Amino acid sequence: MTRDKKDRGDPPDVDDATRSKSVSPPVDDTDWLKTAAILFVSIGHFGYFFVEDARWWSVVGRLAAPTFFFLIGYARSRTVPLNWIWLGLILTVLDSWNDDWAWVAPNILLSFAVIRLARPHVERLLERYGWAAFVVLVCGLLAVLPLAAKCFDYGSEGWLWALFGLCQRRYVDGRAVAQLAGASTPSSASQPGIAPRAEPPSLPDGTSARAQSGWTRPNAKLIRLAACVVAAPVFVWQEQKEFSFPPLPFTVVVLELVALSVCLCLFRRGPSRLQPPESAAGVVRFIGRRTLLIYAVQLAGSELLVRVLKDRDEEDSLAPPAVVPLPDRAQVGSLAPPAGARDYSQRPMTSDPEKNFEALWKTFHNRYPFFELRNVDWNKQYEIYRPQVTAKTSEEELFDVLRRMLDPLDDGHVELKAKLSGHREPRRFTPEKMPAFHREFSGGGIKQLFETTRRTLIGHGFGEPEQTAAWMLHYSRSAEFGYIRILELEGIEMAT
Repeated sequence: MTRDKKDRGDPPDVDDATRSKSVSPPVDDTDWLKTAAILFVSIGHFGYFFVEDARWWSVVGRLAAPTFFFLIGYARSRTVPLNWIWLGLILTVLDSWNDDWAWVAPNILLSFAVIRLARPHVERLLERYGWAAFVVLVCGLLAVLPLAAKCFDYGSEGWLWALFGLCQRRYVDGRAVAQLAGASTPSSASQPGIAPRAEPPSLPDGTSARAQSGWTRPNAKLIRLAACVVAAPVFVWQEQKEFSFPPLPFTVVVLELVALSVCLCLFRRGPSRLQPPESAAGVVRFIGRRTLLIYAVQLAGSELLVRVLKDRDEEDSLAPPAVVPLPDRAQVGSLAPPAGARDYSQRPMTSDPEKNFEALWKTFHNRYPFFELRNVDWNKQYEIYRPQVTAKTSEEELFDVLRRMLDPLDDGHVELKAKLSGHREPRRFTPEKMPAFHREFSGGGIKQLFETTRRTLIGHGFGEPEQTAAWMLHYSRSAEFGYIRILELEGIEMAT
């Protein structure tokens, strides 16, 4: 019997050679789940590596890790494939290489290996002590959240999903045991040709259904729900800390994780009711059997491509720079740099927080023309925030200092972006405040206003409002007049 068949729970009396030559195996629910996970992670990685503002790509990508960790916890196999180890190490090195050899959390494949090694021990604890073991495990994982995030990609927030996967499988197995026990009757055992059914091989060695002191069927049902209820909010909390999603994307993240959690609570391995055409089924089965290899190839390819593009950009930067006339600073207010300011603006970024602060301040001093318009004293900002940066200032602390210094600009054309150690995604900040129009109208109010405008325009002989290539301009025409809607225009204050 092959490992795939054992994992799927197929009957052991099916001949593999005959089956492979005659009829292709049906698509499994696991195949669909793995295919979805690969799509989610591909979308997330594409946005991370190749899209400047990857916010919505990251929203979709948040579904990948919970799915992967859940399946690792759900699986029965106890062996750790060696390719997980060497692929995980290679991907970690590539990630660090692209981050100028800074420390990065080891790749998620190494976290999967740790789960695979620890899962049999965790399973025995749960079956022996039930709720007590579950509470201790959850509290322990929550306690090591900060440390685990630095040691492994996703860390404890991912391990909680693996615990959920394990509890879900134990619940499903418990139901199967109960069904088999109900089907095995003395009359069926005495009939010729009908053998009593044995308990599924998924139970730990030496443990029978009746010997499970802590893992009863009612406990199994509640424990797997508790595992889900813990894993989902902790994941949302940690991902929001990582990405700082605005309200709308954050709401979508919460809703999509609620939907995913419901699907995983209903998940049980077996042939899927949804069987695609054979041409598509072959692709789904292939993804299901080579999921982590596809993930590794896709991630390694992205890392290498980004490195090549980065090297090309660095080569281009060595060419003589074009002469770009800067605004006349006298027209916007004379700003002489403070006496203590040093000119690092023409030097590449370093790991020295003081030099990086000086470089950013000096770059804005030389090139940003709107300090007077924004009513910002840039020299004063230097005097306030420069003393807060020392040689021992961490990356996180430096980012927060720069964010506070830039905040008064209230300019949507300014963005602070940094890839910080211990973060999977770049941290971003823009000092633009919410426009007055959006403060006056809620999201639903704006939609209702635009719909009322559309009906009014059409009722007076105008066409459907259309959007130009510039997203902030919409327009509509009639035989005599034109209508333009400007969604954003700086420097214009609403009349009161």
